[in-house]
Amino acid sequence: MLTTKAEFGWWDSGTLVCTNYRLLWFPSRFAEAAKFEIQLRDVISCMQVRSPKYLFLQPSLKIVLRTGMSYELHNMKDINEVQKIVVQNMGRERYQPGSLFRD
Repeated sequence: MLTTKAEFGWWDSGTLVCTNYRLLWFPSRFAEAAKFEIQLRDVISCMQVRSPKYLFLQPSLKIVLRTGMSYELHNMKDINEVQKIVVQNMGRERYQPGSLFRD
């Protein structure tokens, strides 16, 4: 599990929690945005982009889901580590008890 500060939307800061199966963003106390959860099995693309929000100077992480919806997370401290975790685990199904030794 990885926890880092991140921004979502227009200047809404919060905390990003990254696990092997999901990505969670919790807004800070004064943020106007709602929290969200992304299941990594639904992610089809995860790339670093340069957003006009920061005048193309800082990389942002763009995550695209199977539904076509996309999320851009800005101003992260560990953007490379978050991207690595998402790419390694995207498309992975959750473990179901009893499914390990099935034929």
